Amino acid sequence: MKKGAKVIGSMVCAGLLAGMLGGTSVWAEAGEPAELVFWDMMWGRSDLYPAAVNKLVEQFNEEHEDIHVTAQMIPWDNFYQNFLTAVTSGAAPDISTGGFSQSTQYAAMEELVDLSSIVDEWTQEGFLDEFPEGSIALHQYDGIQAGIPWICDPRCITYRADVFEELGIEEMPATWEEFLAICEKIKTETDMIPLVFSGDRDGAQVFLSMMFENGVGITDEHAVPDFANEKVDGVLDYIRTLYDNGYIAESTASFGESDVDSMLLSGKAAMCYGALRTTVYNSGDPVADTLRVMPCISGAQGAEPRTLMWVNPIVAYSQTEYPEECKVFIKWWIEHMNPLFTTGGINGYPSVKSMLSDEYYQSKEYIKSCVDNAVPCGTVPVWPNANLYEAWSVIEGENYLGMALQEVVTGNTDNKAIEEKIGTLIQQAFEDAE
Repeated sequence: MKKGAKVIGSMVCAGLLAGMLGGTSVWAEAGEPAELVFWDMMWGRSDLYPAAVNKLVEQFNEEHEDIHVTAQMIPWDNFYQNFLTAVTSGAAPDISTGGFSQSTQYAAMEELVDLSSIVDEWTQEGFLDEFPEGSIALHQYDGIQAGIPWICDPRCITYRADVFEELGIEEMPATWEEFLAICEKIKTETDMIPLVFSGDRDGAQVFLSMMFENGVGITDEHAVPDFANEKVDGVLDYIRTLYDNGYIAESTASFGESDVDSMLLSGKAAMCYGALRTTVYNSGDPVADTLRVMPCISGAQGAEPRTLMWVNPIVAYSQTEYPEECKVFIKWWIEHMNPLFTTGGINGYPSVKSMLSDEYYQSKEYIKSCVDNAVPCGTVPVWPNANLYEAWSVIEGENYLGMALQEVVTGNTDNKAIEEKIGTLIQQAFEDAE
């Protein structure tokens, strides 16, 4: 990190950023190791993930006498603004994980190190084939490799297998119509809420995943915004059906991820939609052994089964004094990151395919059911466009799709008004990015 990185000035997030930067090592002098600051998001359980990260960082430091990395855990709350403030004030870390769009967002600002040399090395070593198809190109921007994909994080429908067995549900639904029929059966024959999901920021991800189920994205294949159409109408109607029929909680609008976990653990919900519930699965509660991931479903318009899957990058910032050392760390981190997933309680999977053969993924039925049923139909957030566009960082950061969900679960029945409101915001994000 540059010397000027500690001078934040009078910024809105100065207090938080100062806390993040506190304890940073002094600048490398002659004969001393290059000091790198690594901002890592809280990807897993707070009681597991930091320890897993620090253990892996310690291993790297022991193996590289000329580089010393200090990891700092960054909360997801206000992450978009906090990173933007840090970068624009000259206080960027050397390396970070973060939001899906950070590679394009900061590459467009000329704030990232080109990581193409890592890709070249992996090509020569035969390692490049380990990554999901298209995931490396996804994080390229204007001729540079802006980021390296490290985590695949699918959204999925988790269900209680014991509840399905008790109700005699043997065949998994393939369409919205069949899924609604199962919801009705659960509602009428049990005292459980059929389905729960977040209504806050994570609810935006459920909304986008449902859009994919119905064969529609935020844009068309040419990255032209397309939110006001009959397929988006179908998504709004589907969510409204879930809500009006009592298939989702009346208080969905105020639900967060912890509420979803609580509903599963307390036996009040039979299914949930969102991230893999590793917190519940690793809780030791008997309900954990009953969890399974449902195969992806398709919507009313007969689209192929899809689900949202994040493929988030790790990046290096051009403000660093040590770009080559950053590349060394990123390459090593990707190749050795499996313990973060097997011991850190992450709601996701490594981007390196061969790591999925680890016993951790194959011996646990819930984890394996996600690998088998959700990962294969995982769809990147900018689908059907192939490349990450600059406007995405605003669409995600400002939670536009979450606004659409909130409109429905708080009683708005005017699809046209919802589509016009959200569509206008999305269109403006694209225009501002030009």
